[in-house]
Amino acid sequence: MRPRVVLAASAAALLLPMLTACDPGGDDSPPANPPGQSGGDEVPPPTSAWDEALTETDVLGFHALATASNGAVLDIRMIVHAPEPFSADGAADAWARTTEWCQGEVDDQVIADWGYSFTTVDVTAQTVSGQWPMDTPILLLPLPFEDSTIATAGDAIVQTNEPAQFGQVAGQVPHCAQPALLIKAGTGSIYVGIPGDLDGDANGTPPFGGWANRKYGVNANQPGDNPASPVTFSQCEYAVTQLGGELGAPTASWQEDFQSAFCAVGGDSVGVDAG
Repeated sequence: MRPRVVLAASAAALLLPMLTACDPGGDDSPPANPPGQSGGDEVPPPTSAWDEALTETDVLGFHALATASNGAVLDIRMIVHAPEPFSADGAADAWARTTEWCQGEVDDQVIADWGYSFTTVDVTAQTVSGQWPMDTPILLLPLPFEDSTIATAGDAIVQTNEPAQFGQVAGQVPHCAQPALLIKAGTGSIYVGIPGDLDGDANGTPPFGGWANRKYGVNANQPGDNPASPVTFSQCEYAVTQLGGELGAPTASWQEDFQSAFCAVGGDSVGVDAG
């Protein structure tokens, strides 16, 4: 089955900076036993996702709590940094990792000729309670699309040779088109390469605005024919910065959908069915 990322409710308006929250799990109380506390201790409320404020060079922040079937809880945070041209110093890691991972698919010449931008999405998954089970991966958004590349780094994120787009076959998915999975507590980065983003496009996307045509978040549904992971999400929230607004958010297709099986926010890739 395909990962469900179709978002049904469009945001009618967006104030910048913005904070939106939803708890599809229905219980706002924090887990009973965070690390270092016994069951009889009073548990403080979860730390706000924005205690460490987004910087002026970030475009979006995302937060969710993930609860596995064994009761383990992860605090998951994404910081989406502003897109940079492929030749910028700040894009060096993304460019190098992309050409390494996508060897034989995308090379330096392609990246330069097609005017790529790179958007770095930093992911942190911190243990709140319990131990995250090894067989409970979480699908991370953004997903790869036909007009972008995905590469990853870090100890907590892997890419899987499973289809996230129609027409792909498990075991034969190009590296750059393989979706990313969060497999444990830890850190990692997703590097999103978008061709032509330096100049915007004829559909009204401003220069460096391609990032806003992607969705960001977490999904229990797995790519390909794999069963969904037994995980539920709660306390989902996001914030768009002023710079994010200047760089295209919200798009005409901007949506948010926070449910127990997935939490995601963002726009649809122009001309591509993001479902």
